[in-house]
Amino acid sequence: MSEERISKPDLGTTVSGFQPWVGSTGQRKHGLKIEQYFSTPGVHPFDQIEWEHRTAKISDENGKAIFEQKDVEVPANWSQLATKVVVSKYFYGDVSTGQRENSVKQLIHRVCRAIADRGKRDGYFATDADADNFYHELTWLCVNQYGSFNSPVWFNVGLYDVYGIKGSEHNFYWDQKLNKPLPCPSSYEFPQASACFIQSVQDTMGRAGIKVSIIPGEQKQVITKYRARQHQIVALYWSPDYMDPHSNADSFARNPDNSDDAKSKPLAWRNAWEIPEITALTDAAVRERDADKRKAMYLDLQRRLQEDGPFVIMFQNLNQTARRTNVRGFVS
Repeated sequence: MSEERISKPDLGTTVSGFQPWVGSTGQRKHGLKIEQYFSTPGVHPFDQIEWEHRTAKISDENGKAIFEQKDVEVPANWSQLATKVVVSKYFYGDVSTGQRENSVKQLIHRVCRAIADRGKRDGYFATDADADNFYHELTWLCVNQYGSFNSPVWFNVGLYDVYGIKGSEHNFYWDQKLNKPLPCPSSYEFPQASACFIQSVQDTMGRAGIKVSIIPGEQKQVITKYRARQHQIVALYWSPDYMDPHSNADSFARNPDNSDDAKSKPLAWRNAWEIPEITALTDAAVRERDADKRKAMYLDLQRRLQEDGPFVIMFQNLNQTARRTNVRGFVS
């Protein structure tokens, strides 16, 4: 299957989309060499699997349909649950008008093509062929469910690059040439591809007499230094492992051994917060059977953490998704 055969959805009026960078010879002095390991040379990943048309329908507790899209094209080996989730949540467009993606091919192609083209434009690949190999490998992994992106990628990436949809004017993007953030003229041209982000804290910390330099790094590098207690200050996100206050307290408010060779290394240990008294309170809270007493104990721990702990809670992340068919112009 050539990419020209991947039909574009009817999305109404669009603008001219992103133009991938192509060198005069298609060859760069440096860059990544990509070989096809999963995908088959000369065969598009979409042609390596069977496809079928289904109806994706989600009903409420009374059996009333709250979402329905008919005749959507999906891989034959995908479950109906996967079909409902992907079609209802990640397909772009309006069901009621028919201006909407109607095939998993369209969804995966726009994301993988946009990523590969931007990588080619920015000189990540040694040759144009390596960029195409990357596109085919990434497409194969996604369509065969060996890997997947988080929701913001499916929501936003490729809408400008492949469909030419600009989106609203909001947020900022980082200009590499000017080395500073600039107002974003079109949200899909500079798409948000992550649910996690940080805001500048230099000014606020400066008012407290603390000079901060933001040093960006890959998550693996940051966490490795954090776990080794080699940081001065770090901005990270946190989510509990299970829905109980002890999931947070066990890591934030418990440090039974503050030595470098401790067996247990929770967040309190990583920040060298030596708290024998608070650790004892945390251990007592998890053993308390009375619900009201237990609640009061965790509230006390929370107060102590906020007043004396080495942690500053900047904000609480909230992901919003609109699923009703009559929602217009919603941007999360």
